[in-house]
Amino acid sequence: MAITPFNRKEESTMPLKQPSSTTVDPPDILFAPTVALNIPILIGFDQLVELGVTYSREHLRRMEAAGQFPGRVRLSPARVAWMSSEVIAWLNERAEERPIA
Repeated sequence: MAITPFNRKEESTMPLKQPSSTTVDPPDILFAPTVALNIPILIGFDQLVELGVTYSREHLRRMEAAGQFPGRVRLSPARVAWMSSEVIAWLNERAEERPIA
């Protein structure tokens, strides 16, 4: 039985598997992929830079205010993040705007 977030209590009643030297069992999947569950993925400023968005924090604020960049999600008074799907869509829009050589 695969363990899911919904039946984790059953984890302690499952029989232990005996190690096998001839076969390798794949690990049990504890959580489904976030895309399949439609859970938003939040990325911070460092991940924006890794994606190639190298604007300063202040310039990103100006772009957001002008509606030229996806809005941030305030996680706490000192922490913000962006929806990865919105940032990737924004990057794809920029790529489509470039002239084709």
